Amino acid sequence: NTYDLNQKLNNQYADDWKIINDNDHEHRFFSTPWNHWMKFFDWKNKSSQSDISSALEKYIDHCNNSDWLKDEKYKFNLAQWVSDHIDFDSQTDKEILGLARESQEQNYIDDSNIKGVNFILSEKRFKDEFITIDDIAFLRELINQSYDEDEPDVRHDMTYPKIAAWASCFNPSAYKPYASSELAIGIKYLLNLPKTFPKKGYKALQFSQSCLHQVEDFLRTQDGVSNLFKEFLNHGELTELDWAWIAEDFSLFVTRVLAMENKDNEIIIEDMNDKKYWLIAPGPSAVKWDEFYEQGIIGIGWDQLEDLNQYKTSIYNKKSKKVDLFIDYYYM
Repeated sequence: NTYDLNQKLNNQYADDWKIINDNDHEHRFFSTPWNHWMKFFDWKNKSSQSDISSALEKYIDHCNNSDWLKDEKYKFNLAQWVSDHIDFDSQTDKEILGLARESQEQNYIDDSNIKGVNFILSEKRFKDEFITIDDIAFLRELINQSYDEDEPDVRHDMTYPKIAAWASCFNPSAYKPYASSELAIGIKYLLNLPKTFPKKGYKALQFSQSCLHQVEDFLRTQDGVSNLFKEFLNHGELTELDWAWIAEDFSLFVTRVLAMENKDNEIIIEDMNDKKYWLIAPGPSAVKWDEFYEQGIIGIGWDQLEDLNQYKTSIYNKKSKKVDLFIDYYYM
């Protein structure tokens, strides 16, 4: 009967449905109109049919014929350092906080004197510290539960993508690192996600984990990926930590490269209700988009503009159906 069928569907797809269909309410047990179920299954079918294999072929080719992996090695080094030095079972929150701060005094980039990594230190843009004792307390609770459980009732200062990055170092089988831009662009592209899904907050963290577990499960079946990273990381066997960051790296590649491809390599923005738009690429290949998105900011780093106060707003008021001014923000 309808009730039994609904229960079977609910048992099998509750987690996906809960997060995708309704961003504000828990729907582990529900009686859903049949047309909503049909829309849900339509999305599931499209997702399973997406050409993730083609994306992976391009990823492996890109890794073999560019400096991609060399440029991204720092994050694997960071994750390994944190995993090797921090142990929640034997260390106090205060000790862990000290080690977490020490992690950003290390050099993770070959042939460079740069200490720490920007995507961690960027938390200090509007704060005194990139990690706090409250963040450690939150992480202690989080890593001891599954990502699909309720958010720990513990205060934290860190953004959710940063939380996921740290959590992946302590419990990589449960948590995978992600960036807001990777979820909104790369993972959406890979899994052919619907237009509406969580992009901020704890719901976004949960949803990203659900997606990245799918991506990682696929990657683990591919010998080309395993062989590539065994050689790159010089590991006889890949660890849970390795796989967590491999999944992130693949989604990052899709975000920065594949999802940005278009037929004519041009972007055209149509005039909508006479509104004007600026198209911003924060950093090379929009590498700073995640940070800008999280902080709710935007910036222009083109030195040739000099002092922006010298410009009058009237020069931007010309009506046009296309935006033909593009400014790249380069982060150094």
